[in-house]
Amino acid sequence: MAVPFLDMVAQYREVHGEVEKALLEVARSGKYILGERVAALEKALAQYTDVPYAIGCASGTDALILALRATGVGPGSEVITTTYSFFATASCIALVGATPVFVDIDPRTYNIDPLAVEKKINVRTRAIIPVHLYGQPAEMEPLTALSKEWGVKIIEDACQSIGAEYRGKRVCSLGDIGCVSFYPTKNLSGMGDGGMLFTRDHALAERLRILREHGAKPRYYHGVIGYNSRLDELQAAVVLVKAKLLEECTSFRTRATFIINT
Repeated sequence: MAVPFLDMVAQYREVHGEVEKALLEVARSGKYILGERVAALEKALAQYTDVPYAIGCASGTDALILALRATGVGPGSEVITTTYSFFATASCIALVGATPVFVDIDPRTYNIDPLAVEKKINVRTRAIIPVHLYGQPAEMEPLTALSKEWGVKIIEDACQSIGAEYRGKRVCSLGDIGCVSFYPTKNLSGMGDGGMLFTRDHALAERLRILREHGAKPRYYHGVIGYNSRLDELQAAVVLVKAKLLEECTSFRTRATFIINT
């Protein structure tokens, strides 16, 4: 018997009443992009992650691209990242014109090996992208020390790990920018694509908001070339409903994983 990797219909049944009500409210509002629900989701997840700024965008992939652009990564830059992740972690580096520099993983955790990063970091390195894989945070303390020593940024790829904690702090609050995806298979998911960026830095937050909306501030005044990467109200409405159940769902996944592995 074929067992589905993830049953999205079963998940939907748990929240269908609230989700359908929220979607209908959006449909009737006539406000579909960067509206009240996006703002509410940004506020809620900023508080949950314990950072002052959260910025919604169109996908987790876009979150990585926007983070790289906002931190000044581009042609001539090198970005150190893991060999073991989804394609987007590396492709986003290439898409902004930088060079991905791959390092091996720690065989115990499958996350990026800080000792391998230390061997590859150099004057061309502009950023490090650790991936918090399978909800397990990367070993951040040595990476943070390296970032301070070399003056490079840390962009956390937490696209499938929102809510995970490292030494009492949630992922996306540990580096310069954290990136999350709301793709339907993620632990906090929408009904399509969507993403969120997190930062403690006001200037970075402002840059990210500008970049996600064609580089405009104010509207129709474009100081830089940005992207059309806005989170829509429909996805925000769905994620807001599911965010209430995030801790419960994460606990369920953890228990299920433990049972499978034992």
